[in-house]
Amino acid sequence: MQKIEFLGDAELHKELIKKYEESIEHNIQLESKGDESQRKIAELEAELRRTRDKLLEHQNAMRKMHDLAQDAERNPDGTKRTRSLSPGKTPLPPAEAIRAVRSAIRNKDNEIDQLDRKLKMAENQVEQISETKK
Repeated sequence: MQKIEFLGDAELHKELIKKYEESIEHNIQLESKGDESQRKIAELEAELRRTRDKLLEHQNAMRKMHDLAQDAERNPDGTKRTRSLSPGKTPLPPAEAIRAVRSAIRNKDNEIDQLDRKLKMAENQVEQISETKK
């Protein structure tokens, strides 16, 4: 009878060792998954930082374009600004920046058209003067 109990204890011992080894393997798998998750989190955080930096750069560029367009409308004679542009404190809506740049381009386009007309008129006058001298 004691031998049967010993065999039962040996079986129980083998089963416990097997479950212990399985639990160790499972813990190792969980730790490796945790390490992988931490690595992914670190990569995502780095990407988020890079994206935020790019966003700030783009917002500053848009603000500067907007300010240049505003200056072009304020100074139609084309004088240069006396100081450099600094980034604004509040984010500028992209639509506002685009509107200002389009307006500045449209105004410069109109100026070019006027100058073209004046040039053609001057060329015609020169042509007429040169024909009358012949």
